[in-house]
This record gives sequence, C-alpha cells and structure tokens, in this order.
Amino acid sequence: MRSLHNLLAMTMLVSASLSAAPRVSVGLPQVGDTYVDVLRLAPKQLIPLPPGQWLVNHVFDEAAPANRGVVVLLNSDLQSPLKLFVARYEKLPGRWTPTDCEKRLTPGAFGHSVHGLSQSSLHVRCSQVFQVGRFRYTLNERWRENSLWGPIISKLTPAIVEKMPDEVALMESQVGTFNQLRIYVYLFADIAAMGEKLGVFKQNLEANTPSDWAKRWLAWREQYVETVAQAYVEGKSDGKVPAHLAAAAAAWAMVASVAQKPEPKPVALAQTDRAGTPSVVPPTTIAAKPMEPKITSASPALSPVAAPATVSRESLELAKVNAEMAALRKQLQLIQAQTQAQSQAQTAAPVAAPTPAAYANRRALVMGNDSYQSVSKLLNARADARAMGGALEKAGFKVTIKLDLTERGMKEAIRNFKAETHGGDEVVIFFAGHGVQLGASNYLLPVDIRGESEDQVKDEAIPLQRMLDDIQDSKAKFTLVVIDACRDNPFKTAGRALGGRGLAPTTAATGQMVIFSAGNGQQALDRLGDKDKDPNGLFTRVFLKEMQKPSAPIDRVLRSVRSEVVRLSKSVGHEQVPSLYDQALGDFYFIP
Repeated sequence: MRSLHNLLAMTMLVSASLSAAPRVSVGLPQVGDTYVDVLRLAPKQLIPLPPGQWLVNHVFDEAAPANRGVVVLLNSDLQSPLKLFVARYEKLPGRWTPTDCEKRLTPGAFGHSVHGLSQSSLHVRCSQVFQVGRFRYTLNERWRENSLWGPIISKLTPAIVEKMPDEVALMESQVGTFNQLRIYVYLFADIAAMGEKLGVFKQNLEANTPSDWAKRWLAWREQYVETVAQAYVEGKSDGKVPAHLAAAAAAWAMVASVAQKPEPKPVALAQTDRAGTPSVVPPTTIAAKPMEPKITSASPALSPVAAPATVSRESLELAKVNAEMAALRKQLQLIQAQTQAQSQAQTAAPVAAPTPAAYANRRALVMGNDSYQSVSKLLNARADARAMGGALEKAGFKVTIKLDLTERGMKEAIRNFKAETHGGDEVVIFFAGHGVQLGASNYLLPVDIRGESEDQVKDEAIPLQRMLDDIQDSKAKFTLVVIDACRDNPFKTAGRALGGRGLAPTTAATGQMVIFSAGNGQQALDRLGDKDKDPNGLFTRVFLKEMQKPSAPIDRVLRSVRSEVVRLSKSVGHEQVPSLYDQALGDFYFIP
C-alpha cells in the first residue's frame, strides 16, 4: 500500500514537471530541460530538433583540446515514432578528412546521400541509415563498452531502454564546412510504427526503389539537414527559430500523413530517478487496474472468519487510491493536450508567414522576353514568366523575375544570380522568349538582338551552355533549367537565314536537368487555336499545373508534362514533344 502512495506522489511531481514550458534560453542544456523545435547553444549556434518534445537525458561538454559536446534527448511523446536524438557537435572551427560516409565505406549503411555535394566540396553534408535489430539488447549489452556509444547511452536507465522498440532505423547525418564548425546528428526511429517494415524499407532504398512514404521521409531528411547547416554550421538564424525549419516541419507533415496510425497507448510520463537522470514511468503504472489482495491457504495470519473484513478494508483503500489516480490521469491528459497545442502553434507559425522564405536554400531566376525590337515579337513570354515566378514563390523559392531583358540586362541577371547561388542550393532557371540554334549550340535572345550575321548573334545572344556551366560552378545541389524558346525561327521575318526551327540537343552537367518545350526541329505552340484564351503558352500552362501536385518527384512531373503537351498538341494536328536532358542526383520535389 505504501508503494502505491509513493507512486501517486511521484506521479504528481511528474505532472508538475510536464507543465513547465519548453526552454528557449541560450546556453548549455541541463538534464531535465525540455526543448521544442530548436536547442540554442549560443546566439548563432542552434541545433534544430526533429518533430517532438525533447527531454534532455544526458549532456557532456569537453573543453580544450577537444572542444566538443554531446546532448542526448528523449522524445516525451511516446506515441511518436521518433524515439531518441543525439547531437555530437564541435564548438570551435577545425579541419577534417573525408569520412567513411562521404566515401560510402561505412559497413551496413544504406540510404546514402551527400545532398548534392561532391567529395571535394568545402562543405560536407552526408547522411546514411542503419538497421539496428534487437535494439534493447544492443543498448544494454553491445554498446555499453563501445568507445563512441558507451558514454552516450550511459545514462539511459533500464526503464527507458524497456520502452524502446525492438528494432529501429538509425539516421546519421554529418554537416560541416571546411575550417568551420561540424556537427553529427543521430535520430532513432521506429519505422514499423509508421506503417513501413524496416527490412522492406532497407531493401527498397538499396535498390533505389523507395515507396512513396520513404520518398517523403528522404525529402524531410533533405530539408532537415539543410536546416542544421543553416542554423548551426553557418549561423544564419541569429538566435531565432529558423524560418526554414518550417520547410522541414511541412515535409514531416507529409511523412506523417501517409504513416499508419499506431494503436492508442496508455500515457507514459517522464520522471527523474534518484541519480537525477530522466526515466520513463511505464504506461501500465499510470493506468493500473485495482489490485486484489492475494490470499492463499498457506497464509497463517488470515483465518476464514477474519479474511472478509481484511479484504474489505484493503479494497476500500485501494479503490480510494485508484479514484485519486483516475482524477490525476484526467489532469495529466489536459496538461498534455495544452502542451501539444502550444507546440503545434509554435510549429505552424512560421508556415503561416506571408513570405514563403521557408526554403532558404531555394533560388529561382525567371526571365520572359516579349518586346523584341528587330525580330518578331511574342505574346506569351512575359505572362509565362510571371505565372512561373508566382508558382515558384509558393513552392518556397526566392524568385528573381526579369522581363524584356536587353543583352546587358540578361548577362547581368545571370551573373548576379550565379553570385547569389551557393553550394547545396536548389536552383530553377526559367526562360521564355526567342531561342535559336547555330551549329550545335543554342542561344537565348535578348530583346535588342539584331543578328545581321551568325557571328553577330553569337556575340549578342546568351549561349545556353555557358549559362549551364556558370551554375555548375556554383556547386548547386540541384539545378532545373526550363527553356520555353522553341518557337519558329525569329530571323525569317527579317529576311535573314540564321539558324533553324527549334533548339539543338544540349548537355546537362551532374546535378542538372534541362527541359525544352519542344524537340529538335519542332515548334512550341503559344495557343491551341483562335478560341484559346489562356494567357500562357501550351508548355508553360501544363508545367504550372503539374509542378503544383504535392509529393510528385521531379522526374514524374516532367514525364507528365511531356505526355500532356504531346496529347494537347496532337489534338490540333501539331507535333510537340518536350526534350529532357537529365543528369540529376537524388530526388527533388516542388512540393514535398
């Protein structure tokens, strides 16, 4: 009986700790602190956290010469598939040599990604996944003596370990910049709780055939790693919750939307043991059923006459305790609901911001030329550029729109855009206007093009291949170049015989995708007939529709664009087949 009362007192103390607001102050975390969204080590050194309410289980901080630290956090929401999070961070800039992750040499790793960066890059962003079977046994037995994991898991109590799933996926990500900071993050996730068998998840990733759910998981990982780079390594958050954390939150919402909902479980609460280490109260303790005294024939203290009275007194006392615990459970559920609502409000606030700056690493240059001075004018190019710019802004891009550009204006716009693009960025370049093929090369035409000869066109126009090479030099993680310029030869109306219809095949560099609105020698339609009142050309209107479909990878978007353009052009007796040149690595989504 005394143990039940002790449990009740402990539960009341736990409820008081849960009602405390998450810590938002700057400084070294302390055991028992709770964090949501972000952990602030220093004003410009923030560690973004995965979705959840994270309780600090253990911290160790090493001074010189190591100058590094480790923080171990448990998810207070036991319903979440994200169980354990570890951040191992360097506090001072330092050099490094390529790791096994970057070299793809880590035994047992799968789901590898360098997030669009090359091994020779000055930045490192590398992720890989491990399948950890018999996880509770691994924590209790195998990792205790491990030089890396031993100190990290040393404060996980048996009660905590018992609440862990038997099998988890361990996501490891390394983020750093040469001669600057570096951080390792480890996230332990119960994939089975999200409706995906871990073995199948591994098999599909190794075969590069991930399920739709896995694609969304990987898209979230891309956003999360970029958030870590911005907030900790590059220090761009200025002490505030990173705006681009909303991108990762939105991507995670897409993961959760297709995850299998776990069966409701009894509420489990965090508590602190005598050593000051957070542990977990088993759910069965909070939701305990009334206990019945056990009476056996070997109990000499109870006679047949005295037994009924003794049982009655204990039953009444137990019933009273259980009634108190039931009332406490209702109070705890109310506290948890309020905490969850606050967490959701904090997460949703950046998403609701009017400026779509969530994807700080997404940039787009959009150009539309209609008002040509010496060759045939166009009708749709500026409208196409405006519509594309608006759609990209909604997808989280920082968009630069330029209309009716002269030669000087086009070169300046491309030069400035290249200067603003950095390693790891996701880039889209859209051009609507006149283009021409001269020999084996393609040229985009400014509005002041004269083109008295091929040499003059080559001097005054913008070589497409040079533009692709310039963006490649910036080491962008992913580049999509969309060219809606396959109209009829603009020089025919001026009586010149320069170039021909359409554009020549081009070459995309690693990490790039290039799509033309029509194939070699074909003409791109601005409209489907005299009754077509759509302000956008055929290719662009189809592209705008397909790119706004959520969870569609870029290769599927472009295949759908090509199929629909072919179908619509055939309906008016025209042949138009968009050309695609693909050297992209990994997946890209306009809307994860």
